[in-house]
This record gives sequence, structure tokens and C-alpha cells, in this order.
Amino acid sequence: MGTQAGSRGGRRSNRVLGTLFLGMFVMGGAELLVVGVLDVMAGDLGVSVSSAGALVTTYALGLAFGGPLLTALTMRLDKRTVLVGALVLFIPGNVVAVASTGFGVLLVCRALTGAAAGLYDATAFAVASCRSGPAARSRWSSPVSPCRLRSACRWAPWSATCSGGAARSWP
Repeated sequence: MGTQAGSRGGRRSNRVLGTLFLGMFVMGGAELLVVGVLDVMAGDLGVSVSSAGALVTTYALGLAFGGPLLTALTMRLDKRTVLVGALVLFIPGNVVAVASTGFGVLLVCRALTGAAAGLYDATAFAVASCRSGPAARSRWSSPVSPCRLRSACRWAPWSATCSGGAARSWP
């Protein structure tokens, strides 16, 4: 009986870890997908490619400043609620960004989605480290940490290939 309970707990822990991993991978993809299609976006928005690069910078600033601010504001809330809330902010922010035709609106959406991703990342790390004891902490944190790198390796080249633009710069 003890083995079955432990086995169920292990499966639940793996689902939690998988969900955290998937969320960080998708958010990292949304962050980096823009890089491969900057030239296309610049043309559609009627701005230079270097101005369109501000979309990447704005997301990074939202992640760097908005993420910690939102994390501090939600520190005492239930972690599941915070994770769902970050997704609730992230998804409509990206939908509005995709539907927008103005550069200013797109910049604001990128900053907000960056802040939501920062909140999700911080909370995901907290959940991963709290779900295990000190002995198993690395088992929980190690798959969550490289999600951004994995999404960079997957999404940016894919978007460049699909756009037909910057695909030549990737090996």
C-alpha cells in the first residue's frame, strides 16, 4: 500500500514538473519567435528592422523588471493561482499582440507578456524547489532551468525558416 501511494505521488510530481516545463518552454518560444520574423514584422508594421528589434528588448525589459515586481506583489498568494494568473495574463496579451496592427500596441503587449513570463518563471522555480526535499531539489530544478535555452534552440530557427527571411543566418 505504501508503494502505491508513493507511486501515485511520483506520477503527480512528474505531471507538475512536466506542466512547469511546458509552460516555460511555450513562454520562451513566444519570447524568441519574434527574432526569426523581425524583418517580416517590420515590413508589416511599416518600421525599420532595427525599430522592430525593440519588440525583443521590450519583452526582455518586461521580464527583467515586471517579472520581479509581479512576483513581489503575489508572493503570499497560492502558487497554483499565481501560475494560472500568469497564464491568464500571458495568453490574451499574445492574442492582442497578434491581432494588433499598431507598433505601440505591440510594444505594450510585449512588455506585459514579458512581465507575465517573469512571474511564471519565478513561481515555477519556487514550486519546483518546494516540491522536493533538499536531497531531490536538483532533480526538480534542473529540467526547469534550461527551458529557455531549449525554446531558443527550437523556436527561433523554426520561425526564421518559416518566414524565409533570416533562415540563411542559421547553420
